[in-house]
Amino acid sequence: MQGRHRAAAVRGLPDDVTRTHALLDAIDLIGSAPDLDETLRRIASVACTLGQAAYAAVELTGADALVRRVDHGDLPTGDDRSLTVDLLAHGAVLGQLTVGRPDAGIDGDDRSLVERLAALAAPLVANAVAFDESERHRRWLEGTVKVAAALAPTMRLEDARTQLVSGVSAVAGAALVALLEPDGRGEDRWQLVAHQGDEAQAAAAAEALSEEVAASGAGGQVRLVRRVAGRESLLIPLQTQHAPAGVLLVEQAGISSSLGALEQHLLSTFAGQVSLALDRAHAIGERQELLIAADRDRIARDLHDLVIQRLYSTGLQLQAARNGDAAGMGAAIAASVRDIDTSIRDLRATIFELGRGLTSTLSGEARGLVQEYAAALGFQPALRLSGPVDTALTASVADEALLVLREALSNIARHAHATAAQVELTASAAWFMLRVADDGVGMAPDAGVASGLRNAQRRAESLGGVIRMGAATPHGASLVWLVPAAR
Repeated sequence: MQGRHRAAAVRGLPDDVTRTHALLDAIDLIGSAPDLDETLRRIASVACTLGQAAYAAVELTGADALVRRVDHGDLPTGDDRSLTVDLLAHGAVLGQLTVGRPDAGIDGDDRSLVERLAALAAPLVANAVAFDESERHRRWLEGTVKVAAALAPTMRLEDARTQLVSGVSAVAGAALVALLEPDGRGEDRWQLVAHQGDEAQAAAAAEALSEEVAASGAGGQVRLVRRVAGRESLLIPLQTQHAPAGVLLVEQAGISSSLGALEQHLLSTFAGQVSLALDRAHAIGERQELLIAADRDRIARDLHDLVIQRLYSTGLQLQAARNGDAAGMGAAIAASVRDIDTSIRDLRATIFELGRGLTSTLSGEARGLVQEYAAALGFQPALRLSGPVDTALTASVADEALLVLREALSNIARHAHATAAQVELTASAAWFMLRVADDGVGMAPDAGVASGLRNAQRRAESLGGVIRMGAATPHGASLVWLVPAAR
């Protein structure tokens, strides 16, 4: 621009032509700015040059609030003479351009040049504002997708909260993001459960805005609060159905990063998606607690049926042997030692059942059980497989089948006095059958289901199946456990 001034002076052009060329150069410079902030900086800079002013300021306003302000030059500290011109585009006032000289003020040709600059620059500002909003909207959409993707696989509510505040901070470029939830001590008592940024500032903001947070949470309305000069906090209620109701606090520092209407709208829309994600994480957590409770109940039943009853029986045997002869006492002690060894093995297997590898197969684990009980039985049962044993069953049915097999083998080791046994696993697309037979002493015709196998009966009934106990040929006992393959 200075080169154009010099060229015009060399050619002897009049001052108004020189000013026109300077103004056109200024508009070219402003129009090539890459973003809104640079556009405003260039307007302030060329305004100082064209108006021969000591300082210039460009302010953008929206919804009766200051959105952005850019200063150039030395701002006056005392009385000054300045000129303020509206930036008017498409019939709307976008902001103001202010230039001034503390000594003489702006008048005459300089005043006219500044006014023409404002008139020509205003449409460029409007375009830059539109482009800036478009870019912010695009970044928000991309960020929202990332945050939603991060929340989708979340398995714990605490993890969902942490990912939420970090994701909002990255998307909004916020100085502070905090998630607040009621602490149960009063309607206006809210606690900090997650934050991104300085923890002390987050706690102070939560304390200072406790009434506004309570009002936002109760009314379900987004609230913009200007707490101190240059800082504003946006409160977004999370309308959850199952997870604890929360309020998201997003705070921006500095006027140039003010939370505009676009951010408020996008954050409010985003809050609805986050509420669904938090509800999902809460539901998953409750489901896990139910599964843990069910497993604990199963382990308690297993310990009772497989271990406690056996230890109780062992104690009774030892008490009875105390009154007998030495030979009988020795035999009772030996039998009790075997029972205790079996109980220890079953107890260890029950405790570690939940740690079973995800890649193991039903046939492999059945083979391992057969080998495990070989020492207690005095022989290794024969194992036969038929059909898609490793693929047709759901994981829950396979787990139940292994537990029933363990109970059956344990029952043979304690009561059957068998010399051989057969284990058969048969699977189809619809049904699964476990059959365990031995050549032991068998069962009385009216014995029903043995006490050690009542748990197996409950498992079959819970899966919609049946259990049958009977005699084996030529002697011994047979157990058939038939259930649907998928449950």
